[in-house]
Amino acid sequence: QATVTVKLGRPLTAAVRKFSRDHRVTPYMTLLAAFTAMLSRFSGQDTVVVGAAVTNRPPGTEELVGLFVDTLPLPVDLSGDPTFDELLGRVRVVTAEALDHQAAPFDELVRAVNPERDPSRNPIFQVMAEYENEVAGGFELPELTATLLEVAPAKAAFDLMCFLSNLPDTVQVHVEYNAELFDEATVRRFVRHFAELLRP
Repeated sequence: QATVTVKLGRPLTAAVRKFSRDHRVTPYMTLLAAFTAMLSRFSGQDTVVVGAAVTNRPPGTEELVGLFVDTLPLPVDLSGDPTFDELLGRVRVVTAEALDHQAAPFDELVRAVNPERDPSRNPIFQVMAEYENEVAGGFELPELTATLLEVAPAKAAFDLMCFLSNLPDTVQVHVEYNAELFDEATVRRFVRHFAELLRP
């Protein structure tokens, strides 16, 4: 596994946020539309399936400590050479439908779809795109101070895993990738094209 981290910069981030407000979508939807367009162009595929992690805390577990996260596959249709506004509309629908069914466990979805299994690949998608609001560097409790410690896994869980972090004045794009499939120059080119697709 290897990583590439790039910041979109203040002017482009401001443009993305304004565009999202004007089109009544979340910044994540705007970023996801550009991300899937970039993947479609590089892969030559009309449908791109991207994984997204969502909080899935069932009723009655509010007082439990633990990580209640599930994974949603987002299949985005890019057929017919849609305009960005048309693609954004498709992303909005796919995201809303996925959230409506987020209670369905991912392993049950895999069993229902029953894809051809390959132990070296995720059965539904090979790319993740996560949106993170600003993450604090640590937090304090009475007589306890905690800080975040990043530990990189030894092996990439997906071919590409893109973390889009919403910082105060920019969006940071952090990509973890399988170094057996991609080199750093290729991933940096991915990120460059992604940023170009976001420019007004």
